[in-house]
Order: sequence, then C-alpha cells, then structure tokens
Amino acid sequence: MEALFKIPVHDSDQDFFKRLQEVLKRFKSGKITISERDKRDQDFVAETDSQYETRLMQSINELDEGKGIHFTKESLEEYVKNLVKN
Repeated sequence: MEALFKIPVHDSDQDFFKRLQEVLKRFKSGKITISERDKRDQDFVAETDSQYETRLMQSINELDEGKGIHFTKESLEEYVKNLVKN
C-alpha cells in the first residue's frame, strides 16, 4: 500500500502528527517520507517524463553530495515544533 498526503505546511501541527501516528500504528513496518515544496515550485503532475527524470537525477545527486537530512523521531518532532512556532 502507498499513500500520499498533501497538506499545507501551516496545517502540519502537532495535532496532525498525532492523528497520523494513530493511522500508522496499524502497520508493522514501512517507511514515511516527508517533503516540503515551495508554493512557487511547479506542480509535478504536469511535468513530462524528461522533466521528471531531470528532477529525480538532481535529487539523487544532492543526496550523493550529502545534502539530505536525517531525523530521529525525537529530532523530527523538535524540528516540526520549531517550524510551527515561526
């Protein structure tokens, strides 16, 4: 199963993450990916295969360059709290 949740950043408060956690408790294993996209970025639905491949390769290169961010559950919670405060 795969699910995609698209919510505005201002709606991703602590209550949202508590509700999401309750939903995810039903699954024994899996992976969660959280991404942020500036509202000025294009809508990916309208991109061509070539644009998708370019974006994907750029993301892979950035990860290879060490530009990825890794969180523990606790550090993610702290990061989100700080985002909500700002």
